[in-house]
Amino acid sequence: MNEEPGSSHSDSSANAAQCLGLFDRQPFYFKTADGRVVAGQRGADVLSQLPANERTIDPCALLSVLSFEHMLHEETILESVRRVPCWSRISKQGEATEVPIPPHGTRAHTPEQVAGNVFAILRREILAFARGRRRVYLLLSGGMDSRIVATAVRSLQHDGLLEVPVESVTWGQPGSRDVHYARELSRSLGWVWHHAELTGETFARTFERTAGLVAGEVDPKHAHRWDWFETADKDAVVLAATWGDSLGRAEFSRVHVSKLTIAQPRDRYRLLRTETYEQASKELIRRRTRHICRFGKPDSVRARELEQHTSYLKRMLGNTLDLIGEFVPVGQLFTSREMTQYIFSLAPSSRDDRAYEAILRKHAPDLLRFAWARTGLAYRGSGESQDELSVGFHAYGRWLRSNLLEMLHHLLFENGALAKLEVVDEPQLRWAFRELQKERLDDDTSLATQLSWLAGLSCVTEKFDVGPARVSPPRSRLRGHRRRALARVSQVGRRISRPARMKLRDFRGRIS
Repeated sequence: MNEEPGSSHSDSSANAAQCLGLFDRQPFYFKTADGRVVAGQRGADVLSQLPANERTIDPCALLSVLSFEHMLHEETILESVRRVPCWSRISKQGEATEVPIPPHGTRAHTPEQVAGNVFAILRREILAFARGRRRVYLLLSGGMDSRIVATAVRSLQHDGLLEVPVESVTWGQPGSRDVHYARELSRSLGWVWHHAELTGETFARTFERTAGLVAGEVDPKHAHRWDWFETADKDAVVLAATWGDSLGRAEFSRVHVSKLTIAQPRDRYRLLRTETYEQASKELIRRRTRHICRFGKPDSVRARELEQHTSYLKRMLGNTLDLIGEFVPVGQLFTSREMTQYIFSLAPSSRDDRAYEAILRKHAPDLLRFAWARTGLAYRGSGESQDELSVGFHAYGRWLRSNLLEMLHHLLFENGALAKLEVVDEPQLRWAFRELQKERLDDDTSLATQLSWLAGLSCVTEKFDVGPARVSPPRSRLRGHRRRALARVSQVGRRISRPARMKLRDFRGRIS
């Protein structure tokens, strides 16, 4: 593999490796009574060494997942175990040392300028991650982030700088836009394409297999088909574009960085006992405020963006993508210090979809003819989709309500793991389980997500013999009855109105 013009071997290697701590795997760790620090990349490596009497559940962490689908920057399900914070290194004494975070700026660049700079940095990132590897796997979807990476990879091949075989991997169901578009893109690029099919059976395996790795921190569904790489070439590297949305286009769950808000803790279905919720909510607000203030004024764009990076992106999406590293090294693109410094220096108004379009128009105009999986239209196009493919690449809701219903019931109730924690309101949990079955079969709802995560937590609790939290006794039983009633009325209303709300959302998407 030859060198990228204008950069030395050592410079580009150091550039990709010199990440901020945000993009590295966050080791688990705890301090022993004599001051030693026990640390490890896997949850199982650390949790299994924690004394049995210290394996107590952290209610605040549970409320965090029920509220946001992820934990905060350093908490785990156990009170005694932490994760090394993002942008930090942990000392032998168990003290976190922060790495300087690049400042946010107000530079106004044209889409063409942004495109040129991002594309050049992206090429250097790819070369650094691929150096010394005999194969490259690209996680390719029907979205734009992986398409931009594919464009950069192809340009490096064309210039003779990347000479190892490149293969693409797409997970999803047959007949989905992601799978269909990714296959066609791979054919156009002349690459071998692999389909890691998602099924109810692959989903069911994920609960137990990820229990000791992410230790109940996210819904097992987010692991998708990480296990496909178990039989992949171990001397390869997997390139992932997970951070493309947030750094490449400044989007977080389709919300631009300039419009981000700070969500508040909320136990929507009242699955926690009243006394647990009241105690955990106060502590969660305190922790989150302290965390956000680390990045500046809470209402600033910088603080809101960095909070998203260190919680939503790192603790949910990045957390499960790291699982692939159990089999093959993973290169998280858009994450080098050079890339982050440049992107953060731009004004929010200079960070949007136009840079991606400029990259494709200049370097791969043929890839613009492939529709975008999000809309079924050309990128940034308008009108109505012309294909009949499925927008969703999975059917997690359907599988939970059919294939996995018995397994779900066992993990929620029969094995007694959740009851042992003494933080879950069992009557409310049983109501939620019945309510799940009343929802439309194919809907991937927040209720399905929360029950799926609790089932994963059950696996972890059983595996590591986790004990109950220290929670104050309830002040009033009446408060619990009121919380349950409000949650049930609200859920029934959402279930009945969901078809109409989905039609309205689709309509707004077509006209926007």
